[in-house]
Amino acid sequence: MNFFDYIYLFFGLIIQGIYYVVKNYGLAIIVFTIFTKLLLWPLTLKQQKGMVKMQALQPKLTELQEKYKDDKEKQNQEMMKLYQKYKINPMASCLPLLIQFPLIYFLYKVIREPMRFILNMPVDQIEAMKNQYIEATGAMPPAGSEQIFLANHYGLLDFNFLGLNLSQTPQITQISWYWIIPIIAAGTTFLVSKMMNIGMEKKPEPEVKKIENRPARPPRPGEKKAGGGETANQMTKTMTYFMPLMTLFFTFSLPNGISVYWIAGNVVQLVQQFIMNKFLVPKMKERAEIENDLKNENKYRKKRKKR
Repeated sequence: MNFFDYIYLFFGLIIQGIYYVVKNYGLAIIVFTIFTKLLLWPLTLKQQKGMVKMQALQPKLTELQEKYKDDKEKQNQEMMKLYQKYKINPMASCLPLLIQFPLIYFLYKVIREPMRFILNMPVDQIEAMKNQYIEATGAMPPAGSEQIFLANHYGLLDFNFLGLNLSQTPQITQISWYWIIPIIAAGTTFLVSKMMNIGMEKKPEPEVKKIENRPARPPRPGEKKAGGGETANQMTKTMTYFMPLMTLFFTFSLPNGISVYWIAGNVVQLVQQFIMNKFLVPKMKERAEIENDLKNENKYRKKRKKR
């Protein structure tokens, strides 16, 4: 076995232990998802705090981008000074994603090969059961999900969950009840994207307007500055709709078990996001500090201008 096989077996043993308690494949995946989400909760909090601070600082960043648009080196230096002043790491928000992507890959492998990694069956035994099925039926197990199919065929795992067989892969060319899983996966992905922006879009806007409206005349410079924020908002909106479409595409090509993991992760994240939006974001001292600094800076500029 190679190094990655040990990681697969580790996740497989966790799911196996949960399965022996709940006696259901779908429930085991959901419990495992809740466990991993709670494990990543500190990183998720750190990511959210970083996003809130970045959003509060956005008016100043937009101003620097406009001010030093012809000198990228100076622009980067000034932006780095702001990041250091408010202890912001622009890359910190990517950390939970960088951790979750390998986690999804490992889980995909475990779910895709449950006989090997969850039931700890030797490869020779799996091959023998596969050949036995071929000899008895004259058909080949579905490529890419052979072990899921065989585990379901021989009754090794209970794949039935709310009347759906999680060993199956929904077919986009064939309308069935299995379509509901990709649809729910895409819908919850959309809700997560929308909720992540709640409480962070509207709050900084008045600050942007103050900075934009500072030179009452001529209005052209203000329009240019608004463009940077408008571009960022447009990118956010694009990702909000792009990610659910990508989720819909992938979940139509993966076994339902993996889609259930995706849905469960989204539901847990929605709960976490609600808690953060309700209690964390409005009370962040770091955000208030940044916004107060920007207000004081604007007041100072107005006083200087009057003189």
